[in-house]
Amino acid sequence: MSLDQLFPEGKQVTISGEIVTVKPFRFTKVKQVSTLLNSVVPEMVSQGLIVFENGEFSITPQWPVRIASVLSGIGEDVFKLCELAIDKDREFLDKAEMDEGANLVLAILMVNVDFFRARILAGLAAMMDTVRTGSTPSILSSQPDTADPT
Repeated sequence: MSLDQLFPEGKQVTISGEIVTVKPFRFTKVKQVSTLLNSVVPEMVSQGLIVFENGEFSITPQWPVRIASVLSGIGEDVFKLCELAIDKDREFLDKAEMDEGANLVLAILMVNVDFFRARILAGLAAMMDTVRTGSTPSILSSQPDTADPT
């Protein structure tokens, strides 16, 4: 499934019988979302949920199975990301069935594809820097890791 599908108007998902709309992250949420992505994106990549091939990002067809692995590692951060995406609290998310939660995560990825793509590309660049220089910057920081010239 290609991440190039854009949903600027949002995507509706059903959680416990209630229809919620996942919309692109708002300006005021960017800082919180970026912080959460420091753990979420690397885990999604390492678990094979997000795949990078031939210069393109995609979601593996096995994503319903892979999301469980991601949740076992960094579930709280994924839940917080979900809360921010739908403006609902944890109590609401606690009512979601596994398939509803997986569909919610997929909708968040699809609706916010450009935001995720920018974070992933920044992460890949930082990882390449780490390999080349041996330093260990935060892979998704918004500031590049630069050496002090003095």
